[in-house]
Amino acid sequence: MSNELILSYRQEGILNAEEIGQIVINRNQIKAGSALSKYFGLPNHIDNLTVINYWVERIMADPRAKLLPLKALLGYFEQELETCAKQLGAENEIEETSKIPNRATFSWVTQEQIPTQIELWQQIRNIHNHALRTFTINVLSDANIMPDFYKGKSSYGYHHNKEGELFTHSYEVAVASKKMARLFNLDQVTQDAAFVGGLIHDLGKIKMYYNPNNGDVNSTHETFTFMVLAEHLSYLNQQERAIFEAIANAISPNNKQASSYIVETLVRTADRLSAEIDIFKNVFMGLPSYYHYGKDVFGKTHKRFIRQSHPPKLKIAS
Repeated sequence: MSNELILSYRQEGILNAEEIGQIVINRNQIKAGSALSKYFGLPNHIDNLTVINYWVERIMADPRAKLLPLKALLGYFEQELETCAKQLGAENEIEETSKIPNRATFSWVTQEQIPTQIELWQQIRNIHNHALRTFTINVLSDANIMPDFYKGKSSYGYHHNKEGELFTHSYEVAVASKKMARLFNLDQVTQDAAFVGGLIHDLGKIKMYYNPNNGDVNSTHETFTFMVLAEHLSYLNQQERAIFEAIANAISPNNKQASSYIVETLVRTADRLSAEIDIFKNVFMGLPSYYHYGKDVFGKTHKRFIRQSHPPKLKIAS
């Protein structure tokens, strides 16, 4: 298939994510193997071809991607693949090891979490500060923490309370925190610190009573977060004291009287948004579209915009 023909198909809106994924695989001669799994922090039993298709589907789900010509999309994919090849080829170089996962196998990720995991590791490799990037990779490569993180719930009955949703909530907070920092033109280190702070802000919940492998200690999840991250936070404190302080404030219990970095406000705001939106969605889940009100488990009434104010009338066949 020629590039001209592909481009004409794309302009007509004929190509879907699966077809574009196949073009990427063919053009770049992607072979079977698991190198890309390591690059994206995935279990190494996932084949390169599968990873490419997940990756393309994730990008094509963004409405903005549909507005790009195929040539621009392919250029983006090929640039990322070139970066992947360079980083995987430089594993033994000290300066490059902070850009790739420390483990070849991440068996903790479920099938449903793979698309988000791919996006997560793309975000991590874009962290500019070396110490912060190394800290984040070391945390996400920690076999004592991550298995429970990917399986955990974010709460017992409040928000993101299903297995695996601690990961979902944490990533939502990370992305929202960074997007807000970027929206207000804050500097790069603030954007990156907000992303990492959002990602780890609830890690201590793996020790809470509603998650498996919890301990017998009764405490707040913020206390547990500092406990499970003690070694990693110590490294960050030694390398970048100011960044450590900003992230430590963001994952601490809220102290309105203390001075803090804007990172704390970003993470707390994103945390509340993620939680309340999940509650809102759950309130109306399964209800007909004409329901205007709904109550959550605490009795709070929620309202939503509706397309019609009453049930549709039944049509009687003549």
